[in-house]
Amino acid sequence: MLYKKTIYVDPDELDKMEDILAIESGFCREFEADEVIATYSIEFGNEFEADLEIINGNPPYLRGTLYQPVEEEEEIVLYEVDEKILPKKLEGEHRFEQGGHVYKALVERSFF
Repeated sequence: MLYKKTIYVDPDELDKMEDILAIESGFCREFEADEVIATYSIEFGNEFEADLEIINGNPPYLRGTLYQPVEEEEEIVLYEVDEKILPKKLEGEHRFEQGGHVYKALVERSFF
């Protein structure tokens, strides 16, 4: 089964994140090394969620994680299912797979 959701990001913020991801060597000087610069989360509606995180690595990169949050004794534990380094572009489609299902997170510019 295919699950697909869209994350809308402010155009100025999206341009800034794309500029950071375009850095080819070194860290982004505005942030600490290995700091999570931004996180974009999405719920697929079948108990699975995904986070797209921009990390200030050397160079900065985009990490995607598909997970299932599970409540245990009043705590939420994240069972990570699929984690990968995604292409160096936030805007567009990011794909995860789990148990024969395909999860697509589409990042687009917001116009409202």
